[in-house]
Amino acid sequence: MPFPAYPEDLGALPENYRKENAPVTPPRPVEEPTLKGSLDLLSVLDPVDQENLQKSSGEFIKHQDKSTPFDPGLNKPQKINPKRDEHKAAIAIELGTVVVLRDEAWVKSLYVNLVKDSEVKDFLAKTRLYSTKSQRWTGLPESHDKLDESELYEPFVKIINAILKRFVLRVKKFRKGQVLREAIDTHVKNLAHQEKYATIRWSRPDVSVKAEGESFQEPEVKPGQNVQEVGFSNMSSFMEMKVENRNVSPKEQGLQVGVYVRQIFIQQPNRRFVRVLLLTEKHVRLFHFDRSGVVCSPYIDIHKYPYTFIRIVVGLNSLDESVLGLDTSINWTIEGGRKVDGTLTTWGPDKNKNKIKFQLCNINPIVGCHDIRGRATQCWSVSDPETGIQYLVKDCWKAEDRVSEHIYLDEAQNLPGVAQMVSCEPNRGETRNFRGADGTSHEDFHNRVATRIVMDSYGRSIKNFTSAKELLYAFRDAITGE
Repeated sequence: MPFPAYPEDLGALPENYRKENAPVTPPRPVEEPTLKGSLDLLSVLDPVDQENLQKSSGEFIKHQDKSTPFDPGLNKPQKINPKRDEHKAAIAIELGTVVVLRDEAWVKSLYVNLVKDSEVKDFLAKTRLYSTKSQRWTGLPESHDKLDESELYEPFVKIINAILKRFVLRVKKFRKGQVLREAIDTHVKNLAHQEKYATIRWSRPDVSVKAEGESFQEPEVKPGQNVQEVGFSNMSSFMEMKVENRNVSPKEQGLQVGVYVRQIFIQQPNRRFVRVLLLTEKHVRLFHFDRSGVVCSPYIDIHKYPYTFIRIVVGLNSLDESVLGLDTSINWTIEGGRKVDGTLTTWGPDKNKNKIKFQLCNINPIVGCHDIRGRATQCWSVSDPETGIQYLVKDCWKAEDRVSEHIYLDEAQNLPGVAQMVSCEPNRGETRNFRGADGTSHEDFHNRVATRIVMDSYGRSIKNFTSAKELLYAFRDAITGE
């Protein structure tokens, strides 16, 4: 047959595979001023108390609920510039099990509404990058024992950009000089990391897709650094290259791309999930990261199933930010490539009215964590555009079996000494809805639910204390409810 029949056979898939994921939330943190150095709490305890404390923490780790990951390794001080293996080891602790799906059904069901079959057929028939006769992407090298990753960068950049131009950028009117999505070879570019501490760490995804839009900003340029056209703050996705002769395991692949994914979550604080691709000269593997961890597909033959390959490239780099896994209730104004202002839309004090588009007092969240898996708590400082009253918006992904904080705050309404809740959105999405059935059946999967609470704003974070006495007074007041 001169042209491959539509290989996906979507009609045979369950109906639930066709459903698109609805937009949800998670955000991420920014640094706040902290004291230089830290208190060595163990040093103020006598040897017996030290031993008891360590035993208690060990017992807690043994019996904790797996849905709330905790490990001493997650809280060890990080080096300013850790070695690659040290960084991957920390990611391994954070992510837990890298779940490999049993088949490719879920991946083949993704983004089926974004690209018409007839359009893909027409593209494959006309492009010089794919041969319908030999049924393969022509620019990619054949497999052999000495094939090197470097031989994959250029051909894949050409293929990705051809797909983006045909299926993603076709309907958008551009400003002069505007490029909304563009695949760029970044395997020798140092993309800067952000952490809770000062760091000079960087990493190099092989191919990154530069993105422009309300959630993306150009990388920050620090003194002495060159301007970078793409970074973790303005990429829609990335692709990592491997060759078949290396035979790298899914776990090792997941830990490597997990280092980059973590930075996307940090530098794009309204991310709810991140999807990226691992490409070889023959296959593609999709990795999906969310607040429940990571899941990946088996290898899928990109030559035999070009429809699937094209659809996931389009979906991972869509102009619709909700499709990318971004929370579209948070928006920014971009000037000169950087965020200068922003809004957060949620319920205000009167739930009977429409939602309020609150003004962000800080373009970054004021509180948060830098982990992929877990609660991912973030707090935003916002103000009512009409009254000017400031509020604190708390976003998190709670474990499904945990009572939501808004239940307790509702019972504590008008109770002196307790933070007062203004409104809440108790279910803004669940991680199980991002993965498909096969991705949630593993024993290490724990569903997480996105929640948002709006509270009265009472002041700056406790991290801003200026003396030991002030810190102790704050703890005392919290305990006594004053």
